[in-house]
Amino acid sequence: PFARRRWPAKLVSWNRLLAGDHRDPLVGRDLLIGCTYAAALAALMILIQLFQDMLGATPASSTIALSLFSGFPSIFAALFRFIVMSIFIGLAAAFLIFMLQVLLKRTWAVVIVLTLLLSSLIIPTSSFIAVISMALSVGLNVFLFLRYGLLALISSLLFSLILLSFPITTQLSAWYSGSGLTGLALLFAFALYAFHTSLGGQPLFGRASLED
Repeated sequence: PFARRRWPAKLVSWNRLLAGDHRDPLVGRDLLIGCTYAAALAALMILIQLFQDMLGATPASSTIALSLFSGFPSIFAALFRFIVMSIFIGLAAAFLIFMLQVLLKRTWAVVIVLTLLLSSLIIPTSSFIAVISMALSVGLNVFLFLRYGLLALISSLLFSLILLSFPITTQLSAWYSGSGLTGLALLFAFALYAFHTSLGGQPLFGRASLED
């Protein structure tokens, strides 16, 4: 209730989705923003990893979920787990941001404190570049929530989990390519649904008029 009174615009699309209005254009917009943001962040993380490899640093551990190689029942279970994790992490992040906003009063202070707090958790076991990557990810996720709201953040988290956990590859002859193609199909279906919903029933390019 306190968050709804303070940030109504950041929760409106999430509330509409919970109410069953899954065809609302605002819901589609925030889902699509989350998909786009997650893809851009993943590209940024790949560039950072390439830079880390050039410096000869220890490569980051793989994020591929081994359970995804066990067939479609395991993939379905993993997808359900990803959805629950995304919702839980998104709600927890929203709670932390709200409490820090109440205490600190300044948005820039909230971003800095939360970024430093969460990044410090991996300092003892990670390289400097990994810490920088974590700080960028946390800071950008906080910005995403403050700019577009809870549903965009949860959508980004879910898209990122699917993108990082499935063994997506361009080598179709690889034995694990089936699982990778399944993950790619899920990502494409998610983005396509978000894009179609965001249009609100309007045609993609509108209708041409001779008077225009």
